[in-house]
Amino acid sequence: MKDGTINNAYKTLKTFENQLPKNFVRIHQSYIVNTNFISRISYGKSHCTLKQNKMQLPFSKSYRENIDGLKKILSKNTISALN
Repeated sequence: MKDGTINNAYKTLKTFENQLPKNFVRIHQSYIVNTNFISRISYGKSHCTLKQNKMQLPFSKSYRENIDGLKKILSKNTISALN
């Protein structure tokens, strides 16, 4: 969560993935992230960096398509911020 707390739930992430808004993306077997809080994607190190606390979350090859979509979103946001 934004404040650093962790929510433990006894449901699969797939359950949450289907219930969350479209700005939440699955990047790893253990992680779903809010695209509004991603500041950087490092393909070489296979991790995403969060804006708030610079925390780095790994992403896996099986979710590479989601990462590519996330990259497009970040690119659009960067371009519109520059204009």
